[in-house]
Amino acid sequence: MKQSKVTTKSKSGLGSLALTSVLLVLPLFNSEVDFGPAIDFLGRFHPLIVHFPIVLVLCTVLLEWLFGSFKGPIGIAIIKMMYQGSVITSIAAVIAGYFLYRSGDYGGELVKYHFWVGVSVAVLLVWCLHFRRKYARTHRWRWRQLSRFLLLLAGGLVMLAGHQGGSLTHGPDFD
Repeated sequence: MKQSKVTTKSKSGLGSLALTSVLLVLPLFNSEVDFGPAIDFLGRFHPLIVHFPIVLVLCTVLLEWLFGSFKGPIGIAIIKMMYQGSVITSIAAVIAGYFLYRSGDYGGELVKYHFWVGVSVAVLLVWCLHFRRKYARTHRWRWRQLSRFLLLLAGGLVMLAGHQGGSLTHGPDFD
């Protein structure tokens, strides 16, 4: 009988580290290169895209804290999809936000602060998912608690970023 060779993914966190590095360098990349109208067009989708991570992160916080210890396969699959969706959509929102920022339509200190908060949310979610996966492999309580803490912190920051985005869109008197 022939045995198949099973390959496993690296569990070292290098992917999370590389993604974090890219996200943290993005706000510092301030060259005078004109990306063209196509990138400006994609940046205009930021206000639409950004609603996905807001909802997903807050729903993930709610589901994790209410049903995180649920051991059924459906509950585990739903929470896993929520974590992954939060990470993917937050990264998409950061990239679209960067394109919008580079278009020159927005400026000032609030935009920079908003962008850094958005990047922080994405970075926290990358590591949150990393530690959640580590918990799923090892069932060590500390990885779950660290993941939950980072998720809660990301939830707070996503509300702050949402409020700042509202102030940018609707004016400084937005409450």
